[in-house]
Amino acid sequence: MTNDNPVDVSVEQLQAQRLLDKKVIETLKVQVDELSVSLKGANDLIEGDTKAKLIAELNLTTDYKLEELVTMGVDELKTVKVVSARVRPERRLAAGVDMAALDNDPDAWKKTIYGRWRSKK
Repeated sequence: MTNDNPVDVSVEQLQAQRLLDKKVIETLKVQVDELSVSLKGANDLIEGDTKAKLIAELNLTTDYKLEELVTMGVDELKTVKVVSARVRPERRLAAGVDMAALDNDPDAWKKTIYGRWRSKK
């Protein structure tokens, strides 16, 4: 063996490098496991937050009981939200006044056809 040839490497050097590589791999595996646990915890937290927001919204806008909503998964809650939005249009008075407009302008109903007809009597 000559030192000038890069191919000439002793078996002992290869075994030592292999042991070092194994230690690095084991360290990286431990780090991956720790990060996986952290990621699962973060995902669970995000899912819980999303579920809580959906439950709060659906509890006000649907006829589902809170106990029923709590047992549903996030995907099921999202489906209920989409379906209930399609089934229940925005609340409006018969004459077409937006309910939110009444909060800002108590006389908004007078601006509708019904309000004008009623005020002529």
